[in-house]
Amino acid sequence: MKNVNKSNNKKPMISIGVPVFNGQETLSAALKSITEQSFDDIEIIISDNASTDDTQKICRSYAAENDQIKYIRQQKNIGAIANFKYVLSEACGDYFIWAAADDIRSADYLKLNYDFLQDNPNYVASGTPNGFDNWPSSKELVKFSIEEDEVFKRHLKFFNNCFQSHGLFYCLFRTKILTDSDILDDIFSNSDWLGFDWATILHLLTIGKINRTLKGSMTFGVRGESSKNIFRIHSHTKIEKFIPFYVLSKLVMKITRDFTTWQKIRILYILVKLNCFAFLDPIYRAQKNFLYKIYCKYLKSKIKSL
Repeated sequence: MKNVNKSNNKKPMISIGVPVFNGQETLSAALKSITEQSFDDIEIIISDNASTDDTQKICRSYAAENDQIKYIRQQKNIGAIANFKYVLSEACGDYFIWAAADDIRSADYLKLNYDFLQDNPNYVASGTPNGFDNWPSSKELVKFSIEEDEVFKRHLKFFNNCFQSHGLFYCLFRTKILTDSDILDDIFSNSDWLGFDWATILHLLTIGKINRTLKGSMTFGVRGESSKNIFRIHSHTKIEKFIPFYVLSKLVMKITRDFTTWQKIRILYILVKLNCFAFLDPIYRAQKNFLYKIYCKYLKSKIKSL
């Protein structure tokens, strides 16, 4: 861990928001990858969402040794989305990035993306290739950028890759572009809903392009929600049980209100397909698990004895 002791109050160039809840198993490694970045003109804002494990102890230990870290412990759990919004609201830097408690970035991550955004003002964000910590080393990293000139084509590119878009949400953003919009209040509401990260990216894509560098890397952990059935986790209302992307669909139609009629119909068609998939996926999983249990109980031993 770096020992950093800044005596001045100079505004940092990059703010790093770390929303965390019960992250004791992976948080130390995630913070280590942030504090050991080659670009160090940063502030690190940790919002502990009333964790019940050793998250607080880990955070206070890092904050005691590094004045770049600002640690806040919420008095009660305010919800995941509200916690993401909180760390953004505390940011002072010209650039901002969310860092989950189980993500690992290469040491050149911030430097690579900062340099790119400094040289390319028409881009709203920049990230690196990414993978997941349970992927085999032979598997190719996700590398797609969204650099189309037309906004509609950028949206189509996103939807064609939406289930591999994790790396876009955890890119380095221009803070002003990320915060200077009324629709962000709709996206970062006081309740958790499915697809808030997608809505954030789609909003930004109406403003500019998103780069992916050739060098650097980021590895996502799979011990959090990404390893669970998110379609069931985020079904909080009756309508979301049948239309899982209901809130996202409404916001996307708002974001795309300036599209042509044909373009809106195309986006609506995509949203209908996504909602059908999200509704049917838990049913398919349940049937698959049921059939597997039947196989294990009645057939597996008989087949092995043949």
